[in-house]
Amino acid sequence: MVRDGYKMTELGEIPVEWDVVPLNDFTDKMTSGGTPNRGKNEYYENGDICWIKTGELKDKDIFGTDEKITNIGLKFSSAKIYPVKTVLIAMYGATIGKLGILRVESSSNQACCAFISKKNDYIYLFYWLLYNRKNLISLGAGGGQPNISQEILRNVKIPLPPLPEQQKIASILSSVDETIEETEALIEKYQHVKKGLMSDLLTKGIDEVGCVRSEQTHEFKDSVLGKVPVEWDLRKLESVATLQRGYDLPIQVRNEGINPVYGSNGINGCHSESMVKGPGVLTGRSGTIGFVYYSHVDYWPLNTTLYVKDFHGNYPKFIWRLLQSLNLKKYSAATGVPSLNRNFIHPEIIKLPPLPEQKRIAEILTSADQHIEKEEAYRDKLLQMKKGLMQDLLTGRVRVTV
Repeated sequence: MVRDGYKMTELGEIPVEWDVVPLNDFTDKMTSGGTPNRGKNEYYENGDICWIKTGELKDKDIFGTDEKITNIGLKFSSAKIYPVKTVLIAMYGATIGKLGILRVESSSNQACCAFISKKNDYIYLFYWLLYNRKNLISLGAGGGQPNISQEILRNVKIPLPPLPEQQKIASILSSVDETIEETEALIEKYQHVKKGLMSDLLTKGIDEVGCVRSEQTHEFKDSVLGKVPVEWDLRKLESVATLQRGYDLPIQVRNEGINPVYGSNGINGCHSESMVKGPGVLTGRSGTIGFVYYSHVDYWPLNTTLYVKDFHGNYPKFIWRLLQSLNLKKYSAATGVPSLNRNFIHPEIIKLPPLPEQKRIAEILTSADQHIEKEEAYRDKLLQMKKGLMQDLLTGRVRVTV
């Protein structure tokens, strides 16, 4: 039964004030670009016309391009200049369905379809294409590589609200995206700060009052690894954190339980039994190399991992950070399938602070992680909110007040 104020259409139930039109009618113009002959330098060298490839479509505004072409390159190719506010979609290739909005006049290659729309809201169109990306890709023809042709896109039906409602929907979704971008920028800032902090703490340390040491305020000594605080030792890794290969546990013999099972790429299930008491530290031995994991609880390390069998009295969370700082990928022992041999890592000389300082370092880095995790959780909440808003607003299920 159709709700009051709604009507049934080929797109389902929509508000009575809305229409359904082909994309070709929604826009003023649909077109695509071209690639000037790569063999002619004069088509590219010293060019000043922005030229977009599909890899530059990242569901965001586009303010510039990796490459530019010349006027003669434009003239002797099917490339053409699109105005600001043009919406682009990748029609095929690895980035099929990816979108962009031009904030600068630009041309593009032939794999981009351009929607130029003045009579309707271009941002509403962008979000509708984004919301319907999977459906559009499914319409693509071809064997191994789907191809959304211009002809297919021209005939795709889109719900058409009155222009003021299009603009309000676009404004709401844009506002959410702006908050997401601000949050992502803050996450990136915190990650950058943490990286610098980690470098300082694992080379200079931190004193009892919480200050990172410097040679102006603290005594350092020379070592084969450069200057280190006088309280620190140099040790072989095997005497600080002895690594051991994990254990087989086929999926078919696992029982339901609460103990995490770790593989080289992190947790991949749980089991009723554990092989190692927590807290624990482990890393990938084969397949995925370089990530280091910390388990608060008892766990089962698979044979694709190396776990710390003996911490030798050191603080597990500090050892976790220490192993993260070692860039374990460089110790890979194979060229085909990457693998990590503990015998290559154990002789590594490392800088070791006293236990109380290890704990201070670990606590500071944990606090930095908590800031990042808080913002990541907020970003994820916003992304979920955006998904729900797109579903409600772009279908007319929930109306906006204009």
